[in-house]
Amino acid sequence: MKITSKEKFTEQLGKKVKYYREIRGLTLEQLANLVGCTGSYIALIEKGKNTPNSYVLYNLSRSLNVPLLFFYGIDEDKENINSDKDPILKNEDFIPFLDIAKEAYFRNVSTKELLNAVKILSRS
Repeated sequence: MKITSKEKFTEQLGKKVKYYREIRGLTLEQLANLVGCTGSYIALIEKGKNTPNSYVLYNLSRSLNVPLLFFYGIDEDKENINSDKDPILKNEDFIPFLDIAKEAYFRNVSTKELLNAVKILSRS
């Protein structure tokens, strides 16, 4: 089955939403409350099964503190997610935890485990 541009966009958008939700330590329900929709709708977005309308996309951008235009890139060769070019990960408060976050993302570490590691490191 050939993947269309819309399918590619929806898939990449879902990955970005999930990534930033988990980095922020938000549950599906918490993000849904911020965006003004349901947790199941956010889950569909994250799975690439639903493309949000512009209003929901705007609210996702604000709730995750991600520039709106950042959601629109679909060229994998230019993908910034989870890289040193990622504008969100350049935040000075986050830099000490960048390597931990990247490793956790690649290893599919649960948000709870990641938060526990961050708490321990924050005490040091």
